[in-house]
Formats: sequence, C-alpha cells, structure tokens
Amino acid sequence: MWKVLRSRRVWLGLPGVLAAAVVVLAVFAPVGGSTVTSFRGGAFGSPGLGVGSGFPGPAERVGSPDSSSRSASISNLGSLYGDTQVAANGVNDSGLVVGESESADGSTFESFGWTKQGGMVDLGIRTAAYPYSYAQGVNDNGEVVGGIATSSDNAEHAFAWTRRGGTVDLGTFGDWTNSYAAAVSDSGEIVGSGEAADYSDEQAFAWTKQRGMVGLPSLPGYTSSQAFAVNNSGEVVGISTTPDESSFEATIWTAAGRALPLPCTLPGNYSISSALGVNDSGEVVGYCRTATGGVFRAFAWTPRGGMVDLGALGGPYTISLARAVNDDGQIVGNGSDVGYTTFHAFSWTPRGGMVDLGALGGADTNSKALALNDNNQVVGYAQPPDFSTQAAVLWQLHR
Repeated sequence: MWKVLRSRRVWLGLPGVLAAAVVVLAVFAPVGGSTVTSFRGGAFGSPGLGVGSGFPGPAERVGSPDSSSRSASISNLGSLYGDTQVAANGVNDSGLVVGESESADGSTFESFGWTKQGGMVDLGIRTAAYPYSYAQGVNDNGEVVGGIATSSDNAEHAFAWTRRGGTVDLGTFGDWTNSYAAAVSDSGEIVGSGEAADYSDEQAFAWTKQRGMVGLPSLPGYTSSQAFAVNNSGEVVGISTTPDESSFEATIWTAAGRALPLPCTLPGNYSISSALGVNDSGEVVGYCRTATGGVFRAFAWTPRGGMVDLGALGGPYTISLARAVNDDGQIVGNGSDVGYTTFHAFSWTPRGGMVDLGALGGADTNSKALALNDNNQVVGYAQPPDFSTQAAVLWQLHR
C-alpha cells in the first residue's frame, strides 16, 4: 500500500513517519513517455462529455448531494472500475476535479478526471515503463500533474498531462532516482520532490518547460526538502527537513529560488512548522506542531500580518491542519481528535471563522479537505472509522 501512503504524505505535507502515525500534480510534447491510446476501462477519447470538456466519456455518472450541512452540500464522486480507495486531490476554477482511484488490494491505481457534466473518467495517464498513476493537481488550463509508477511499491516519476500532449514523463534531476509532482501553476510551473531509491531522503524541485527540473535548496541547518504548492508569481512553499524527518520547518522559495524560513510564531509550545498552500497574494497556510506529543494547529501567514492561529473546530476536534487557500483568502483543511481516530473537513474565512463541512454520512463519518477553487468548491475524501475504504467527495459551499 506504498502508493496510498505516498499520496497522503503529499496531501498533508507530513513527513513519512508522522504521516503513518496520523494514518495517515501549457501543452507539452511527449518527452520520455507517450500519449496513451488505451487503458483499463476502454478506448481513450470516446465521446460523452460536453463539447470542449476535453475528456472521454464517463465511466460512471455520480454527483448528487448525499448529505449537507448548513455550510455545504457534499457529493460522492464515485470510482473507476469499482475501486474502493478513491481521493479527489485537486480542482480548478472550471470545476474539473482530479485524483486517484485504487483497487482494494492496492495493486492498480489510475488518475481520474471528473466534471459535473460527464462524471468520472480514466485520464489514461501512464507510459509503457510506468503503467500506474495518481493525479495530485490541476491548473486552470486543464494541465494535470502527479506521479506515474511501476507498481504500488516501486519506482515513480513526476508527470504532466494535457489532453493534446498526453502523458509526459518529467524524469528526475541530480542523483535522485524517483520524483513526484505536487502542484502546477497556471503558467505551467510544476513543483514537487525528487527522492532516493529507498525514499529515505528527498529534495524539492521546480520544473518549467524552459529550464526543466531544477532542485530547490533547503534552509540552513537542514539537508532535505519537499515542495507542496506554487502560485502564479512563482512562489513555492513546502518544508526543509532533517534526513530522518524528525525536525522540519516551513519554507518559502522565491521565484528566484531563494529559500526563506517561516518559523512558527503561534503562542504555546509549537516549535515545528509546515507550509502546505499558497495563493496569488502570497498568503501561506499550513500547520505548527509541538516538538513532542504531536499536537497540530492550523495557521495562515501573510507578509504584512504575520502568522495567525486559525483555531480548531471544537468538541473532539482539537487538532487542526490547513491544507489550501484560494485567492479570496478562504482556507480548507481538517480537524482531528487528539488520538487521530476521527477527522472532519473544515472551511475557514476571516468573517465566518472555522466551519465544519461534515462527512458523507452513514458509514463514512470521517472527511478531509485537500483543495479548493475560487468558485466555492472543495474536494477531498471521506472514510469510515476503520479507514477500510475511501470515497472521493466534493463540497459545494453555500455562501
């Protein structure tokens, strides 16, 4: 189940050991890969979605609200081929949702695209050498990024995909054997991390069509780094870490590639920080953590206002992590109890504060929000208490 853990690590920005404890992706010409013409579900390019949608016919149509809270309606986006482990990882302003659909045993996984008009479809993101994939992010041009892999527990490369250009293997850089892409800006700049063959160490990168893949430096005192998000000004956010990931600090890389620290300044015993999202105004979101005890607190940071404590949902949800922020300053993430046994997605605004987005209901009582767009749509996943299955979900916020 390496691939599931890999994806969750990207989603949350948590170092590997910590992620396990919490249970816890312009048009490119194909380079080092190929445009896919067939896939597990049938012929790529079959008709079905609306004209101009850029996607083949739907594998299944879903999306009617299953339940709602006062703040949002939530929809189950379905799955590919009856898979039981599905997550929605990114959404653009057109409402295109991307993510991954995985079989129950973890042996196969595919990247999907979902639209309201066409439902969920297999994007056919794979190459001859890397037959599996998971989509992590999508920009407003419909460019999708993430990781292509040889199997559920083996090598992977970062990819970029467009309808016209197909799947592009972005390769690696330096001495790193593996790579994965976490996010892509509207200008086509892609960020992610290169990794050692045994995933014991990694370095953040930025990729552009002009420069290719370039490593980003870690902060002084750290030797490893990971990049999680990028805005349209070329600012990248992530973390600098020690090789064993026992200590890490939120990092902002300027468009010129300079690494700047973002230490935790929240009151209390918080001493470790991670930056997970950034908008076009340079607002950064993430979390602070205590050095011992694993207590998390969501934050928002701006150059003018500094770091702000976003609070928690209340009740059993005393832990909070902020995952993404849109250009209106709306933030999404998840709250958890101290034992990390139950989770709920939240939305936060300066005017309304933190609001519980709820879960699917029935067996799926847990939820996590991973991304949002500028049109009141939030995506993520829902799970039952035993985490045995995972459903991709979309929240439509009521404003």
